Amino acid sequence: MAEEEVAAVVGELRGSFRSGRTRAAEWRAAQLRGIVRMVEEREGDISDALHSDLAKPRMESYLHEISLAKAACTFALKGLKNWMKPEKVPAALTTFPSTAQIVSEPLGVVLVISAWNYPFCKLNGAFMFHTRNCINTVIP
Repeated sequence: MAEEEVAAVVGELRGSFRSGRTRAAEWRAAQLRGIVRMVEEREGDISDALHSDLAKPRMESYLHEISLAKAACTFALKGLKNWMKPEKVPAALTTFPSTAQIVSEPLGVVLVISAWNYPFCKLNGAFMFHTRNCINTVIP
């Protein structure tokens, strides 16, 4: 990818984030379901690419990459609303009768750099880690 193309993609992603559409749990869940659907639909292509690039057998690709990616997204789907729920914390006595809470909100766009020998699966580990606080975008 040329530098100009990367800059254009990053600009588009930042604009999408600034619009606020990525904050809703429904949008995030739709993205996770889309990843699961893409992995299921492209399982053969993913296996072929891993075999072509890294000489990974199909069984290893499925066990160490594809199945883990789907499981990570499914896990994230199950916990998403709970992760986004505000966390109640004790308020200072000086502010009585107020209440306090911690609200986890996305902070922006991130670049995920994965290990070269597990390029597909490691991406989802990073995705799961950041689901609560930011948006991960995969650029093919």
